[in-house]
Amino acid sequence: SQETVVVEQSGQRRTLHQLSRMVGEGTRRMALTKGLIERNDAPALYVSSGGVVEGRSFAPGQDASLHRPLSWDSLGAAGLQLLSPGLPELMLGLDHFTTEAEEAGIAVLAANLTDAAGDHPFDGARMVQVGDVHVAFIGVVDPAIEAQLDSTARSGLDIEPPTPAVERALHSLRAR
Repeated sequence: SQETVVVEQSGQRRTLHQLSRMVGEGTRRMALTKGLIERNDAPALYVSSGGVVEGRSFAPGQDASLHRPLSWDSLGAAGLQLLSPGLPELMLGLDHFTTEAEEAGIAVLAANLTDAAGDHPFDGARMVQVGDVHVAFIGVVDPAIEAQLDSTARSGLDIEPPTPAVERALHSLRAR
């Protein structure tokens, strides 16, 4: 689905495009996303709160969708700048997800995600300049995802409660 909202900011009209997808819809929305960004006459950001890569395969004996690499390629080509991972992104484990995001050139924000050593592998927050506006982003992973991961994927990560993680991220943003 697509929703377009016109907002006023500093006396100027701006357009906000929100796209969502059905499970299994894959990369078909990428041309639309890229087109909206390219046609926009103002600076644009493309961010995602997760659930944008292909997850489980529908083919017998295949864990991950064979379309998954195409999803990552399309997200990178469309200019996805920030991603906070959802279940499909983490389903193969933290190490696999980290490699996929790095190879696609996509920055990850996850304030409440820790690795097996208890370290935060990703920034929790980032300040981004869009035109003349500074926008703060804080990435939070839904803690319910952890229970949905299989034991192999779950073994290398921990998803903390969001509130303390967001408080830490806000503190880091204010300190900048």
